[in-house]
Amino acid sequence: GVQWGDHDHTHFGQETKEFNYRLPDEIECRYADLIAADTLDFNLSWEASVYALCILHGVARPPIYNVSPDSRVDIHPKISFDEFIDFVNE
Repeated sequence: GVQWGDHDHTHFGQETKEFNYRLPDEIECRYADLIAADTLDFNLSWEASVYALCILHGVARPPIYNVSPDSRVDIHPKISFDEFIDFVNE
């Protein structure tokens, strides 16, 4: 993933002290562990959710891509943003 400070600002005001409140390292590590566990749960439950929605609405399963190559979510094929744009423009 992206390391702290290794990215451009993506939201208005993000560079301000109020927006960038820094948690103590112990709490930040705990949150990181919870997010990693949540990601694993997402990987396990996502396919069942899509399957249920397809049955409910009577549609075929659509192709789903993860447009974040560094993501920990690995249930969908990962593609770059440029690949996504090429795919959409086909």
